[in-house]
Amino acid sequence: MNEETIAFKCGTCQQVPDKPLLENKDFEIVAIEDAMDWADFKHDIPDLNSEIWERALIPPTKGDLRKVQVYFPFHMSVGETFWTLFRPAYSHFNGWEEQPDEINFSAFIKCRFEDIISKNEKRAWIHVRVEQVLFLKNVCNEMPTRDGTGYLDSFHMFGEAQLFQYKDWILLYCGNLIIPEDELNPFMHVRE
Repeated sequence: MNEETIAFKCGTCQQVPDKPLLENKDFEIVAIEDAMDWADFKHDIPDLNSEIWERALIPPTKGDLRKVQVYFPFHMSVGETFWTLFRPAYSHFNGWEEQPDEINFSAFIKCRFEDIISKNEKRAWIHVRVEQVLFLKNVCNEMPTRDGTGYLDSFHMFGEAQLFQYKDWILLYCGNLIIPEDELNPFMHVRE
């Protein structure tokens, strides 16, 4: 593996996953979730073996150079651009069901992997350059409308669906797996 590539082995099967698909003609954005944690540190960063450190509460802004910690299933090379989902610290750990007040501060972030700060077999600190920020609350206004017919046809295979409502948001999910109500994002913003 190239020194400028970061990929981690699965803790169970000890295999390195394939690189994720970064584009799909059926979707406007393909984002990586649960493979990185955002930090607000300007200088020193915690040791890679430390699991207790303060995650970001405020989303990054376009142009920011940010430190993030990445872990399995992250698999990228320096210079690659990818989308990820930013959730503020509390909803990152507890989910939107427990922290619905953070939905409007959650966003899809387009990043460019700039360089590796430090790494071990399980984690790495890297720099990413923020190229675009798309808040979930603005998705319906900034993305073209698409026909979502058929996206939920196989939803029943995941068990009984749960519905969670908060203000003008609806979350449809099954167990730990969040399935989009429409093709844009896990929450459907109800327009007035």
